[in-house]
Amino acid sequence: MKLYWLAGCLALITSFGMAQDVEVVDSARAPERPPQPPAQLVAPQAKPVRVQLPATVRPLRQESSEPQNDRKQVGYLEPFDPNWVPQHQATPLPDGGRVWRYELHSPNAIGLRCQMWGNPAQGRLEVRFYDPVSGYVLPPIVSPRLDDEGFWWGPTIWGDTLGIEIYQPSGANGEFPLAIVGVVYLYCTGDCGTPGNNTDFTCYNDITCFSAWKGSIEDNAVGKYFFVSGSGCFTCTGTMINRQPGDFSPLFITAQHCMDRQSETNSMEIFWEYETAQCNNPATLPNPNTLPRNIGALLLKRYQDADTILVGLYDPPGVGSYVGSSTASPVGESIAGVHHPGDSFKRISFGTVAAADDNVSFTGIPYTVDTWRVSYTSGTTEGGSSGSALYGADRRLRGVLTGGTRACPVVTKYYGRFSDATTNLRYYLFSGDISSPVFVNRAVAGDPENGGNSERGTSANPFNTVYEATFNVRANDTVRIVPGNYNERFRVWRPMRLERSGTSGVVVIGRP
Repeated sequence: MKLYWLAGCLALITSFGMAQDVEVVDSARAPERPPQPPAQLVAPQAKPVRVQLPATVRPLRQESSEPQNDRKQVGYLEPFDPNWVPQHQATPLPDGGRVWRYELHSPNAIGLRCQMWGNPAQGRLEVRFYDPVSGYVLPPIVSPRLDDEGFWWGPTIWGDTLGIEIYQPSGANGEFPLAIVGVVYLYCTGDCGTPGNNTDFTCYNDITCFSAWKGSIEDNAVGKYFFVSGSGCFTCTGTMINRQPGDFSPLFITAQHCMDRQSETNSMEIFWEYETAQCNNPATLPNPNTLPRNIGALLLKRYQDADTILVGLYDPPGVGSYVGSSTASPVGESIAGVHHPGDSFKRISFGTVAAADDNVSFTGIPYTVDTWRVSYTSGTTEGGSSGSALYGADRRLRGVLTGGTRACPVVTKYYGRFSDATTNLRYYLFSGDISSPVFVNRAVAGDPENGGNSERGTSANPFNTVYEATFNVRANDTVRIVPGNYNERFRVWRPMRLERSGTSGVVVIGRP
């Protein structure tokens, strides 16, 4: 969540010229994947070693009549001291394999997450994270995506204790490079304290209460996510977005002021379907440990003037819903926003778009934003809602939330204009702009911090990494790679062809 509040006077409303051709993309559902059997521990009989962590510290809530001007923090990252782990012998198994089990406990924690170092695949390891209270086990991790220094993020386990089981099969090497290097301590999730000045959660509309929206594509495509920035953990909202042609490239759109660098998108963890089963009944919320989730994403494009970024998920999304989009102006339209306020369960807000404002300033954001000014008449948004989708009357995405004043029930909010953001994002989204085939050349400079549009996938404007191209290329189409060494490691799980560009030379992927 990085919801920022207006600072000073707004710029005067200026005329907003739309392009003559309006780009429109329909919403879509991906084919359902067969359900996966629940994961199980390899050796539930193995006795876990208790690792006592420091108690989680929750900062005192500051009461103030002034609007907050910084991002709401829901947790923090601290180094892990290996001395906290007592000497522990592996449990031998009948098949010749071995298991180590640990349970990390921090009093007062609402959730815990580990930052790891080392590649489990080098020791043929399977790493399972689990909830010791409910017994729920997440799928095994065998080949996580490592950053350039060999670090990766495990999943969050909600509660004050996080379980880890490490399994090494028979015949594998005895030593392996794997270590916990950091722990995220979550102290504030759900309806955490007072959501804002003069507001409370009675102002919010539970999406489950609206049958026309509950279970829709526009509902299911929205997820809340957590990410680590510096030593803090924060939360925002984002949405899976469709493109032309709709081939389910895993593209997720949110606000740039939430995340603006690759180290942050590496750490992002998206939770899907966190909503009530019965209208206005939080007792029917699911156990968050059991929700579909995604960990990690590649920063693809951003457009600062509309406070918008597009990322590609490392793995298939935990939901099969992708929203459509439109570059048409929604001024005067009835609109809706679907979001996770205050890191709570999913809500929906209704209102109208009053105007288009240029160069709006927000406290804490070092750039101005071209926005749609929204007047909500039912519901509102809150810290944690940042980055969430604004839907026009046609239910197509028109923008992502930047911020606004805290008030309830009548509020004004500001959404970065999607029509502006397509200046950079269009080369991933629209049929007339997606190259076929897609070209890659490591020798080109590319877009500084992915904030431009010089990388388009064409032979004249190629991408400079193969991984970017795998999110851009149409399903079953071709990526043509200029010979050279591409120091990248990634997983391809959509159908595509990777081939050399030209008639000579060698393409090497995964080596400097």
